[in-house]
Amino acid sequence: MKKIILLLLLTCVANVYCQKDIFYESQSNSNVAWFVDSVFIGSYVGIDKDMVENLNVDKNPIKIDNKEYEGRFYISYKQPAIFLSLEDIKSKYIKEKIESPIYLINGSFLTGDISNIKIDENYILKVKYLSSDEFQLPNKEKLKFSIVSIFTKTEENIKKNEKIFIR
Repeated sequence: MKKIILLLLLTCVANVYCQKDIFYESQSNSNVAWFVDSVFIGSYVGIDKDMVENLNVDKNPIKIDNKEYEGRFYISYKQPAIFLSLEDIKSKYIKEKIESPIYLINGSFLTGDISNIKIDENYILKVKYLSSDEFQLPNKEKLKFSIVSIFTKTEENIKKNEKIFIR
């Protein structure tokens, strides 16, 4: 009986552990160069993990655009993908002219060097734009800024997008 309970407990723990997003968690804070089908995309944020067919790791350091990376991830997709830079996304989805926006992806601010970040076009769920004119700022001085918020097709975002709110 003890062996059955232990086996059941181990199965439950393994099931919960396997549901964690190890693919992203393992490299979210490390300095690794990401390549999808030989295209340098800068970060893991634009990768649709459901489209990943193969993943290879190279632990040798590399220098790209004067930035040192500790290693590389080479990913091959099941189907060809079109990767858009943040500037491409801004010009494609936003009609207003925006000067130096602040970018959010799935509610998280992008910091550091964002010039190389690319996102799979098919992985973009929606793009929202907020201007500083929409905020009530306490200062009499008007700060001018723009926020471009990009939502990808994660399970959580798709569920939120499908909800209908009745007022």
